[in-house]
Amino acid sequence: MIMKLWVRQEFEAAHNLKGTFPPGHQCCRVHGHRYEVKITLAVEDDGQDVMVDYHEMHAGLKEELDKFDHRYLNEVMDAATTCENLARLLWRRLERRWTELDEVEVQEQSNTGCVLTR
Repeated sequence: MIMKLWVRQEFEAAHNLKGTFPPGHQCCRVHGHRYEVKITLAVEDDGQDVMVDYHEMHAGLKEELDKFDHRYLNEVMDAATTCENLARLLWRRLERRWTELDEVEVQEQSNTGCVLTR
């Protein structure tokens, strides 16, 4: 059986999607979000009482999210600053730390987001 373990954290950042949407689209203007990121590891359930140290997961995720927190994403990302590209970027960085990475979920609002899965 597989046990899925996850942690969730938030960060705040601004961006614009000029060039991604047609001129005049509201997302072409500078705006901000309180992003919520959830990462999930999938590990073989071997019956241990503790499968993954949540503290280590939180610390590793925080280390990555601190690179975006209270920043202008257009200055720290090479691709369009979409939710999808943020999930892809986080996946590439986090899978180096955890080979068991199974999902990266990024919400930019309470009602919109994306999930990148293995």
